[in-house]
Amino acid sequence: MLGWLRYVVLVFIILIPITIFDDVVSGIEHGGIRFAVRLLVLLLGLNVVRLIPLPQKQP
Repeated sequence: MLGWLRYVVLVFIILIPITIFDDVVSGIEHGGIRFAVRLLVLLLGLNVVRLIPLPQKQP
């Protein structure tokens, strides 16, 4: 149980700065560039989350 809690906390630690960056990006006037930057940052964040190993089951 503690392993899953640690996993979820690590995911939140990565995704919260992404949402803050998304708020900053929302100030960009040109819609196409704003969408591309948001998509790039989201894909980058999700790929980093994939690097975190899932907790193993305890015997």
